Amino acid sequence: MKIFDRKTVLLFQDMFPVTAKYIDGGYMKGGQPVRIADPKLIQALEKNARKIINLLHRGVRFTPTQPDINKIERMMLEELE
Repeated sequence: MKIFDRKTVLLFQDMFPVTAKYIDGGYMKGGQPVRIADPKLIQALEKNARKIINLLHRGVRFTPTQPDINKIERMMLEELE
């Protein structure tokens, strides 16, 4: 994928749950907002993200320092109640 005409990767294994309360703003690079506008690319990214989330829910770990996303998710859901 390219962001600002530069080949870029997104590390899905580094995902963790978060609620809107913890989001300060959109991703910015050089003062410019970074957005993905291609619907096909968004669909492919969402599909990959769902696969990774399913693996994480089953306890698959990608790195030794990976946070416990199941615990974080439970905490976020409790906060929302």
